[in-house]
Amino acid sequence: MPSSAPSYQAAPVTEALVTRASPELRVRLVDGPEVSARSAVAPAALAVGDRVLVLHGEVDHYVIGVLHTTPAGVVHTASGASATVEGDAVTVRDAAGRTVLRYDAVTGALTLEAEAGDLRVAAPHGRVVLEARDAVTLRAERLDATVREAVWSAGRWELRAVRIAERAEQVVRDVEGLLTTRAARARTIVRGAYDLVAGRTKIASREDTVVDGKRVLLG
Repeated sequence: MPSSAPSYQAAPVTEALVTRASPELRVRLVDGPEVSARSAVAPAALAVGDRVLVLHGEVDHYVIGVLHTTPAGVVHTASGASATVEGDAVTVRDAAGRTVLRYDAVTGALTLEAEAGDLRVAAPHGRVVLEARDAVTLRAERLDATVREAVWSAGRWELRAVRIAERAEQVVRDVEGLLTTRAARARTIVRGAYDLVAGRTKIASREDTVVDGKRVLLG
């Protein structure tokens, strides 16, 4: 007499990731959707992040074996990212195993890292504030900034560069003390009028002093 039970002899078996262990067992199939499944192994032996073998039945999916179990202190997302407790540190890794965040509870150090892509910090409706007791360090091949208004307040400002190019419609410098410029050579090119107003003016040259103009007015 033939059996009425469904046959699974030719049913395909694929690998899957456990995305929920209770109260309902759900797995994400490799290159497939997330589905509900029944377990042919002890349900208590399954945890989120485990990699299992899933048999596709005519109606249901069955977990028939465990390929890799999640160690204690490790939590996986459905896409494969993980969070691991390693001693006093918490590490978050992407699906490829690359570290993206690490927090050391002993030192209080927090490290964000985007090894394979961009790191974006956004506050579309608020502010982004960086605070540090000692220093803020930026290292990059290029630094681009586009702002409507920039305000800097510093006790001492030091700029070191190979070449500096400034372009502006209007520049105003207000110096309460002494303004000093040291250069090997200096050149000032003005397309229009050049006005120099001072309480006292002194021009000293070790060699020649040349004044060249259509008219030179003294007095």
